[in-house]
Amino acid sequence: MRKSIIVAAVGALLASQSFAADQSMAVIPASSWDGFYAGLNFGTAWGATDWSDPTGILAAPNESLFPASGSQMGLLGGLTLGYNWPVGRHWVVGVEGEIDASTLTGNAVCSNPSGFFGWTCHSEIDALASLDARIGYAEGSTLLFVKGGPSYAHQSLSISAGDYYVPGPSIESTQNLLGGNAGLGVEQALGDGLSLKSEFTHYRFGKQSLDSSYLPVQKAYGATARQSFNALKFGINYHFGPSPAVAEESPPIRDFSIEFGTRAGWTTGNFRYDLFDLYNKSAMNSRLTWPGTGTMTEVFGRIDHHSGAFLKGFVGGIAFADGADMYDEDFFLPPDPYSKTVHIRKNSQSLYATIDVGYAFMSGGWRAGPFVGYSYYDERQNAYGCTQIATNPFICEPPGSPSPVVGPDQLMLSRRFLWNSARLGVAGDVWLAERLKLSAEAAWLPWLSTTGSEDNHWMRPDINPLGEDAEGSGYQLEATLSYFVTDRMSIGIGTRRWRMQSEGTTQFPFVGIPSSPIREVFDRTMVFGQVSYTFGDLGNGKNWN
Repeated sequence: MRKSIIVAAVGALLASQSFAADQSMAVIPASSWDGFYAGLNFGTAWGATDWSDPTGILAAPNESLFPASGSQMGLLGGLTLGYNWPVGRHWVVGVEGEIDASTLTGNAVCSNPSGFFGWTCHSEIDALASLDARIGYAEGSTLLFVKGGPSYAHQSLSISAGDYYVPGPSIESTQNLLGGNAGLGVEQALGDGLSLKSEFTHYRFGKQSLDSSYLPVQKAYGATARQSFNALKFGINYHFGPSPAVAEESPPIRDFSIEFGTRAGWTTGNFRYDLFDLYNKSAMNSRLTWPGTGTMTEVFGRIDHHSGAFLKGFVGGIAFADGADMYDEDFFLPPDPYSKTVHIRKNSQSLYATIDVGYAFMSGGWRAGPFVGYSYYDERQNAYGCTQIATNPFICEPPGSPSPVVGPDQLMLSRRFLWNSARLGVAGDVWLAERLKLSAEAAWLPWLSTTGSEDNHWMRPDINPLGEDAEGSGYQLEATLSYFVTDRMSIGIGTRRWRMQSEGTTQFPFVGIPSSPIREVFDRTMVFGQVSYTFGDLGNGKNWN
């Protein structure tokens, strides 16, 4: 639901030029889109893997959790190739192919027969391709389109068992999937053969089976999996034929300035999850510390009206670097010794978005004003392997063990950190020189909820998963320095700082016990470069008055 709202809002933000255009705009024929084009695309995807049809021990009465569904999320990016044919004055038909690398992953608890022995179902898509028919309607320098066609995906499936820090049997398979997709979007000509596009696409694939028949086991077991997911993608294309025309000589968008662009950069931070004793609420039982270094990409946009009202927002994702250390600490009562295990983070990513509405006061070379908005953050992290670096002899082996029970590719821990928050803030811009602009904003998060977050200890089926109910507050800071290469196109560098903390409870699945207190602290810093383009009668905004 929230993701649909974000997609709709950003789609409106990027597509609004075509709807706000002055009705007297000079007509640009659809033939200006004619010909071959190629480009790059990137975006984020989210959906679910539905597991069903269990066999063998997975179908045992009172033990199976099938049908099971594992939510999945990931980033994608790759190449676009296409060809357009004009049909009449406004219509454009074409064919478009895309091939992308993907990090789409998901996990599900699919069987829990004894409380201390359970099964984990894992799915991953690392490649995605499609060949689509496209039908578009051209108005001015904007092309609105729908698309659809066959799709291909390369997936990996696995089902593994675990018994209190001791991995059990597992099966896995890599498969080629055939399915279909349908979507819609908007493409905007920039001139000089370049265009930018934004699109929303739904993918769906058929069922694929996974079983243990290839292993020397006495009783075969397995299940089937079906993939379906949505993708929000952005791209830049270069047209080799006639350049799609730009309505520079027609009247501009009346009373509006519309900026949109893309950012890419580096991010670091961490997330700390503290669990306290359910009876002695000041005594800490455990602490999970998740690393947060990776690369980020996002698309942003802003619409300004000459009255001072504005709408702005962005959608982005983070691909976390594989190989970082994640720590799990347990503070046992004597005589049991303190435990600290280290795990390797892999296959982790996040999706985030904000949307704000506000009013800017303008004078000469500056503008500033308040805004209210909404922020969404969804982080999925996974940790593999287990090495004991304290003195506890019962949980995993110390470094250098010749034959560790838990191998480096064994999924041990997962964390979904889901954050929904209100934003109250101030944003402003000031011209430092002829083509140099400084933009900054500060937002207070007076209320945020992490309800819906989930903790997975995959080798602890007795407590997997654990949800939470928590609320808190935080802040978000951002500053960007932009240089205008032309009156409408700019490049820039920026930085961003986020911090939030929350307190609440989690409920262990044992009869007759109260909920346990939890505390969460989240920090993130981003450094990025950006490129943007501005449309409208305010140009690059130097005539603020």
